[in-house]
Amino acid sequence: MIEAPPRVIGVALLTALACMACSWTQPPREKDALAPILSVQDPLFARSTGKVFLLPEGLWAYLPDEQTHALDSALPGAIVAFDPVAKEAAGHIFTVVMTRSWGLLLQRLDAQPINRDFRGALVPVKLSAVGALPAGLCTGTQDEFDDGCFARHASTRFNVYALTGDGSGRLLLTNDADSESLTMPAVRAAHVHIGSDGARSVFSSPRSSGLPARWIAISTPRASVPTSPVAIASSPECERASGLTGLRTEHVIVANSAPTSHPLEVESAAFNQGVDALVYCTSAGATIVTPAIHRPMLVAGGQFVLGSSILGLRPVRLPAISALERSLLAQAAASSARGDFALADFALEIVLQGQPEQRWAHDLAVQAMQLTATAGRPEAALRQGFKGTRNAWNRENDTLYNVGMAAALAALGLQGEYMALASRLPEIASNAHDNELVAWLMWDHFRKRIAAGREIPLLEFEEAERLMLTNKSELWALAVRAMAMRHGAAHASPSTQAAHTAADAAFTRHKLEALWQAYTD
Repeated sequence: MIEAPPRVIGVALLTALACMACSWTQPPREKDALAPILSVQDPLFARSTGKVFLLPEGLWAYLPDEQTHALDSALPGAIVAFDPVAKEAAGHIFTVVMTRSWGLLLQRLDAQPINRDFRGALVPVKLSAVGALPAGLCTGTQDEFDDGCFARHASTRFNVYALTGDGSGRLLLTNDADSESLTMPAVRAAHVHIGSDGARSVFSSPRSSGLPARWIAISTPRASVPTSPVAIASSPECERASGLTGLRTEHVIVANSAPTSHPLEVESAAFNQGVDALVYCTSAGATIVTPAIHRPMLVAGGQFVLGSSILGLRPVRLPAISALERSLLAQAAASSARGDFALADFALEIVLQGQPEQRWAHDLAVQAMQLTATAGRPEAALRQGFKGTRNAWNRENDTLYNVGMAAALAALGLQGEYMALASRLPEIASNAHDNELVAWLMWDHFRKRIAAGREIPLLEFEEAERLMLTNKSELWALAVRAMAMRHGAAHASPSTQAAHTAADAAFTRHKLEALWQAYTD
């Protein structure tokens, strides 16, 4: 259990770096675990045979007892399942990413929250035994689907991984476990959506051709968002390129090439253009902005409402990357704005996979931690943050890293740890003099309370507005004022009409009429 997440993370960083320097010759330490330790038991004799626990960089360590030999022959890419003793509990699916004399390094493939009182057996998965596969796991070849398996999972998303071509039933690992890659060792080959009517949509990288020759697909337990076309506005300088295969994208050309930056301006521009993301290009690079003000909120672990996507806080500024990579990132932004966080995360993973040494990719990986965790991949979010801040003097001071870390803890189902870190985010942002994030967190806090149907005293809105004006965050003060007039407990007071008129004039002055209309409708 994490008593003080930032402090523990800092200590764990030094430990993990030491392990990486020696290529994991020493076993990881249990005290650095970021989640409850899973007790591995013999399936026949109910005795302890080892432990499995989560490391700061997103991998899991399996430390068997000295007399245990059940997984001695496991090779990288082998698939193993954690079968819980309590039959009502959900199990977990792992793949082996590294073997060492002390045990194994594992990557978790499922998206279930972690049970705090978890005991079970760690057993190899034989893909040939179709009838005995773990729940939520399907397998097939090329564009062939197992109708029986997929038919049982309507309105579900599946993450698809490629298998090696030797018939061994092992996953194809793209990265070494101790590489500097921003993505996990096993990278997804495709993403599948099964609609409520059983219709299937397959999304893949334009560099591939649909599903791999041999694959496994693992369901995600989150409610599935129906896929729909996304609309992207681009400046004339942007070279057009295909993005995700299977995602319909509508393109709009915008004449204005001056990048919009403030979240309220971004949302207003998106309203005016009728789009889900905006891209501005120059010869030196591109800027992508993501609407988030009136867009779906993120929910992690099926129960924690994280609020608005932090991707909308600041523009993503890119150097002169390929048109394909820029198109994928634009689709990720647009999918996020539509609430399809799983598809946005998949597009993002394709881009981050090939950018281990790029500073812009490090920054993007950290800013996207929240999105990745919400998509049901908290360990991948941990890796993005761990690798993306590896050159930071002290990652505890990185405000966006802490936002992403809180989301990862929530997605893991660690309520106490999530609440402890989430409650400190305003203080962390204030100490870093990040007034932009301070205002965002205050506004988003109001938005979450309003969405939950809670009444907010007008005085709270007024205090927040004063603080934002003091911090020179005038546009955020306008947003809070608009919230107060629509949702404040005293919104029907005699002074409301005068305040409404003043706010109307302020929004018009900043050319945010479309956004003001959305607030007051």
